[in-house]
This record gives sequence, C-alpha cells and structure tokens, in this order.
Amino acid sequence: APPNGPAPHAVRSLHVFPVKSCAGVAVESLDLDAWGIVGDRRFMVYRPGATPRFVTQRQLAKMALVEACVRSAEDGGGLLLSLRSRIPHGPRHAWGLSPFAPRARLDVRIDLRIAHSLPAVRVGIWDDTVDARDVGDDAARWLSAQLREAVRLCWAAPDFQRPVDARYTPAYALRAGGTLPQVAFGDGYPLLLASTASLRRLNVAIVAAGGAAVPMSRFRANVVVSCEQPFEEDRWKRVRIGDVEFAVVKGCSRCKIPTIDQRTAAVAPGPGGRGLGEPHVTLRKFRKRGDDVYFGQNLVPLATSGTIRHGDSVVVLERGEPTWDCHAVPAE
Repeated sequence: APPNGPAPHAVRSLHVFPVKSCAGVAVESLDLDAWGIVGDRRFMVYRPGATPRFVTQRQLAKMALVEACVRSAEDGGGLLLSLRSRIPHGPRHAWGLSPFAPRARLDVRIDLRIAHSLPAVRVGIWDDTVDARDVGDDAARWLSAQLREAVRLCWAAPDFQRPVDARYTPAYALRAGGTLPQVAFGDGYPLLLASTASLRRLNVAIVAAGGAAVPMSRFRANVVVSCEQPFEEDRWKRVRIGDVEFAVVKGCSRCKIPTIDQRTAAVAPGPGGRGLGEPHVTLRKFRKRGDDVYFGQNLVPLATSGTIRHGDSVVVLERGEPTWDCHAVPAE
C-alpha cells in the first residue's frame, strides 16, 4: 500500500468491559457516546473509607473471574447490570458447592429516572478524583463476598465528568467550544486498540526465550485490528474505523495486569519467582521506553456518536512519530 494510503487493516474483534478490571465481553459492534464506548467501564469497584479509591486486578487478580453484562431494563426506564462470578469458594462436596459459598449471580437494577438520587461518592482513580454514584448495598455485599474484601461498586451517571489528559489531545479532537473529550472509568482514554501482528511478534520473542505464548485477552483492548507490520500502530496519528474517525493519542504503558491469565486469574511469576512474569519480561527487552513497557494505542473518537463493527476497514489517515508517556500512568 502507498505510505499514506489505505492498507489492508480491518477490525478482527471488539470487546467491552462493563465493570473496570472485571471480565470483558466480545461483541459484534460498539456504539459511541460522549464518554467513548457505550457501556464500557461505566462501573468501577472501589474501596470505601475516608478517601475512596478504585480497585483493579493489580490488587485483586480474581476480579478477572467476575463477569458483567449491562442491558436496558424491559420497561425502558433503566439499566440492568447482571453480575456472575466464576471465583471458586471452598471445597466442593458430593452435593455441590460449600453451603458457605456466596451465590454466583446478582442482578442490579438502576432506574435512570431517579439516578440523581443514588448516593454520591468521590472516588480516586489514578491522579483524578471523580464524582460517581454508588449503586447500593446489594452489589457491595455480593462483591465483597466474592472478592473477600470490603468493596463497593460505583457508576458513571449521565452527569459524570472526567476529561482526558490535555497534554496528549490534539486540537482537532477537542469538542465544541474547545472542551476536552470525556472518559468514564478507563485508565485515561475512551478506547484501546491492539494489533494481531504486534501480538504475533511478541509471542515469537516469548517462545524463543522458552516461554508460552499469551492470548490477546491479556491486554484488554476494545478494538483488535489486523496489520501488515508489527507495531506499525505506534506511528498512527489519525485513523478511520468504518465511518468513525479517531485520534491516536499515545502508546499504552502496561502494568501487572497483562501477566494475569484472564480465564483463571493466575498470575505469571517473574524470573526466579521475583518481579513481573510474561509478557512483561519480554516487553522489557524491546518495548521499553523510559521506565515503562508499551503494547497498544489509546484512541479518542472525533465524534460523540457512531458505530464501529467487526470486519470494518481501518484506514490510516495520518502518520507521525510515536508518542509515549510524559509520566507514568500504567494501563489497566
């Protein structure tokens, strides 16, 4: 393909993560709104207390085993959040699970007509403190029983405000009136894109060093695309996916979470049982910039509506030098 022309890039899979750091859901399409992907990371687990703070798989790896689904309530007046746990609790007996095991499912109804009456909570997420809504004691009791830790669940209500980092946001991505785009409970940006070619390159290096290949699920991307060259997405600056344009704002620095098997919550041990395991070990060999390692790119949609679909073409409209972090804010 010509340097700045269409290339054989396409959407290979799409994923939504209803509760931050819990299990993802593969979908055929993603709808966009003012905060990014509709239904993506609009709920977040947090530790209550004097300074409520977000909780992720970094602290509780078994969050990977909590599945969530959000749908409209049948009467059209609200949301229904369905939670299901695959966390094992105690020994199995001939008659089934231990009688002390918490129930595996919970449905939480949120009535949008009275959402403003849900308790407000100020929660810390990375360097931000945001105003969210606590969804109630039923969810808190259920999650606390599943995770064996005192936690609660909050929601980004329709009045939620959390702008993206101005330092990485190009002027053409600003909203009407020059305001910054918004993000819900994602680490910093509304969408994360990853490439199948980059994963193949990473896995070749892992296997060559005697390790086992890792699946794309470790990186918790929303949009997985096919590419000709590994890590060519580092130099993308503006892309069109289907009919929607996006600014590609910066590389995604990675923390502990890609070392966690999203199917089992097992954490890969580091060399000699110390430090972070794969894929972090191999990423440090050739994807290290400063103190961070990178895999994937953060995107900001240029519109507050639209739909992207499995199989959509991905057209690179502009390329440039890669952008890395000015400071360390590792991704979920």
